[in-house]
Amino acid sequence: MTANTDEERLITAAMEVAAEGSWRRSTLSDIAERAGIETEVLVRCYRSKKELLVALALSIDAAVSTGVDHHFADSGIPVRERLMEILLLRFEAMQPYKAGIVALLSSFSLDPPTAMFGLPTIVKSMRTSLVAVGVPVGGLCGILRIQGLVGVFLETLRVWASDDTIDLARTMHHLDKRLVQTEKLVQAIGLAGPTH
Repeated sequence: MTANTDEERLITAAMEVAAEGSWRRSTLSDIAERAGIETEVLVRCYRSKKELLVALALSIDAAVSTGVDHHFADSGIPVRERLMEILLLRFEAMQPYKAGIVALLSSFSLDPPTAMFGLPTIVKSMRTSLVAVGVPVGGLCGILRIQGLVGVFLETLRVWASDDTIDLARTMHHLDKRLVQTEKLVQAIGLAGPTH
């Protein structure tokens, strides 16, 4: 499989299938056919549709990483603003696949195993986000910070799913409000890391 090009085609095809409401009954062969790739080639890299969802998550992580300045963690920008920027980068990276992602989110109530399968990937992404902005993630305090950011992301995800504004204004407003609330909470209970 040609690394990036074929993977991108497969992810796009998978999200198109999901957007049509066919995810649960679709097969890897269906996705391979949609992508114009032989099934035998696909299954060498992905043994299940869940692995394609992981590939989607990793591609979004890569897009976020590319968009973040390497000195981001050491900048004088307040942590809350840095978190705002990095999470908005994530939602922007998700935009091309929005129809498929929204359809998958709607189907998770009928498919709890897939929903649970995706949770560790989200946790890992939020941990990476905290590290990128210079927030410590070690120990119990780190675990609680990660869980807090997961909560903020998942709640904002629901807003993003119905946000039809071109500039994601509703998503930005909700995310900013939740980050302010979370910042006050972590400061009140002594979980705050560096603020600048």
